[in-house]
Amino acid sequence: MKLWLIAVLLLGASCFSSSLADPLGGEIANYPDWQAELEKVLETVEHQVQSHRPENSHEELLEEIKVTDPNTGSSGSLLPHIPEPMNFDLIRPLGARQGEFEVNSLFLKTVTGKTALDWAPEIEYAILDNHAIEFELPFENTRLETLKGAYQVTFGADKHHRLIHGMQGIGKYNLHTRKTSVTGLYILGYQFNERWSALTMAGLRHTGLNHRSGSFVGLLNPSLFYTHSRHLRLGFETNLSLAKSKNNHYLYLPQVHLELGKNYSLQIGAGFEHFSVNRFRPVVGMRLIREM
Repeated sequence: MKLWLIAVLLLGASCFSSSLADPLGGEIANYPDWQAELEKVLETVEHQVQSHRPENSHEELLEEIKVTDPNTGSSGSLLPHIPEPMNFDLIRPLGARQGEFEVNSLFLKTVTGKTALDWAPEIEYAILDNHAIEFELPFENTRLETLKGAYQVTFGADKHHRLIHGMQGIGKYNLHTRKTSVTGLYILGYQFNERWSALTMAGLRHTGLNHRSGSFVGLLNPSLFYTHSRHLRLGFETNLSLAKSKNNHYLYLPQVHLELGKNYSLQIGAGFEHFSVNRFRPVVGMRLIREM
């Protein structure tokens, strides 16, 4: 566990920003010293999960992922292979194949004050190729808060298998306030090379269709990922909620994605959330995923 925390802290400290090159070129700059130190940490972490893994060259890594069972929660069935963010996840990866089925649950908690544990079991199912649905039950401690349903469509990928995009629609009904909220998001994923990829979700949410106090909120969720192997990935997720009343909310969540076996994977994250009123709170969380 200490090794996982070291990896998370290293990821948060670097924020990956020092390793990005000209975005128009679509390539990641090569800093050998930095890369070497990162690889040492990642290899140590991975050895805690898998006692033996054959070494792969950079050129062989993408081919390894391509021949892996496509029904995974951490890489899409259709190239490019872009991981899902831990907190604001997808309904199956983009490019899901018909029949893919997943059960998972997110656990998220702020670690200051007497705050509740937010957790949300959900099921995800690809009803057709590139079409998936989700049903989720968000809880606060032991109290069921919301009923949530969602639909996602993948439009396709470019001929070079680097860019993939789609849309997601979400509906929520709060059992206590009786408010219904709806969200529409455009999803864009890009794979820079066999190691680095990014995913951005952008859209709008209306917080109360059946209530006069409802308003529009802008959403922007950019995430960056580093694939060490098909068993271990690092990510930096950002969730930005931009309200008209300036009641904004920002979440920054470095994370580690681990494949624990053929059907199980685990995502662990630690970061902080920030509000417009200059409040900062540390956040920890995890998502346990079971492929069916």
